[in-house]
Amino acid sequence: MSEPRLALPTHHTPLAADDLSDVLGTQSTADFITGSLDIMDSQSMEGIRPERAWDYAYYAVHLHSRRLAEAPDAHTRAQLHLSLATRLARIGRHQEAVAFSTEAVARHRHLDLDPADLSGTMDLTDALAELARNLAGAGRGVEAVVASAEAVARWRAHAVPPLTNGLVAQSLAVHGALLWGIGHRDEAARTAEEATGLYRSHVDGVLADAKPGKWVSRVRFAAALSALATMLHASGREQQALEAAEEAVDVLRRLPPMILAQHRDDYAHALVVLGRGLLHARRVAEALAPAREAVEIHRRLAATTPDVHEPHLAAALLVLTECLDDPREALAPAEEALGMFRRLAAARPADFTSALADARDLVRLRTEQAEQARTPQPPAPPPPLDAEAVLLATGEHPATGPFEQRVAHLVGLWDADGRTNQWLATGTAFFILNCWSMAPSRRRSPQLASLALRDYVAACRTVAGGDRGWDAVLRQHADCPGCGQSWQLENLQVCTGCSRYTCYECQGVDHRGEFCEVVG
Repeated sequence: MSEPRLALPTHHTPLAADDLSDVLGTQSTADFITGSLDIMDSQSMEGIRPERAWDYAYYAVHLHSRRLAEAPDAHTRAQLHLSLATRLARIGRHQEAVAFSTEAVARHRHLDLDPADLSGTMDLTDALAELARNLAGAGRGVEAVVASAEAVARWRAHAVPPLTNGLVAQSLAVHGALLWGIGHRDEAARTAEEATGLYRSHVDGVLADAKPGKWVSRVRFAAALSALATMLHASGREQQALEAAEEAVDVLRRLPPMILAQHRDDYAHALVVLGRGLLHARRVAEALAPAREAVEIHRRLAATTPDVHEPHLAAALLVLTECLDDPREALAPAEEALGMFRRLAAARPADFTSALADARDLVRLRTEQAEQARTPQPPAPPPPLDAEAVLLATGEHPATGPFEQRVAHLVGLWDADGRTNQWLATGTAFFILNCWSMAPSRRRSPQLASLALRDYVAACRTVAGGDRGWDAVLRQHADCPGCGQSWQLENLQVCTGCSRYTCYECQGVDHRGEFCEVVG
């Protein structure tokens, strides 16, 4: 089989001679650097400066290429192709990763001659899954789904529950994400739900095992939950989406600190998904903390590997923007995200044009809101007057004078406006007005001698339905604030000063205001 060509990088700064320690010729040092790639994404290598970590990554790729040429047997060569593809993908060289993972699949197909050999099937399935991920990274989504579908089918055919639950779940999670990427959303969500179910049973089975390698299952479980949360939200299942996002963050936070540090990118992504879920649930204040934490983590990661982590930082900044109440404070992260998406869309338009449009819309909105916040706003116009606003008194708007004065003011407004129905009293205002006008002490009142006032009261009664309408009003119920009992209005009195009803047994109680007078 022909070997894929590997172009060694020339744009990365070489490691210093004392750092190398004859690395290319020392097997133990080569193994150390190669193994260190498992935590390279989080730049958490003990004793290695973050800004140098990716130089080590490139040298590890070089070491793998050398060891590939020296591999003694076919199986080792196939596995080295697969391992080299994984490391190439981690440093963003997806096209080369596709070439080496394709070669790994071909070599494992040649070796996988015995259907009963589970180890051979596992090697081939791992190679197919890696090929699927690399094809997706190279923008070849449909081909990626084909490869991942074969991996899932092989796992289903050779599954040995519960031993293989974690491996089957991993394969399903990858397949679900790839289906989502090509628009097969319903099938993707079903696949993701199956994956999280298998992961949950697998993780429950290894919780008591504290070996570092076992923690990876929990990290993958959390990643599957975050992916499922995104899918559920898009399907309108908001509460289930939020529950999945919260569980993902909880699973990661229960990891030992050293393990969590090695998977900070997974943790930051889970925080972003949780922040979005809380925003959709209108729990904005709760969304702010995970959004800030995600931005801080992604910013540290992007400082060392911008090609890998800048898209995630930009997405986290947009979530943070939506969490901030002050539009002037929110504008800065929105503009920063917009700048990042402009660069990303210029290099990869198919992947980032939509995100760029979203960022532009958010910046435009926040800019308008910030301008409004800086511009003094004119006072809100007073609410339009009507009969209730003039006659009734409340805690917020107490009576401004005796009831007679308020009635006279209202009649003047009605008369000046051409006696339109807008100013006629209805509801409680009509009940108070009619009770007041019918009180024996008011029949000889100079206010009622006014022709306009008599016309106004008559017009209110006509609109209310005349005598029948008044009888209907009297049969309505209201509570007495003194005793708390409900009475028909015909058994209640009302105060012209505070507009509260009072039954006859509670007469005079709590009606001691300057303009209080009980009528009815």
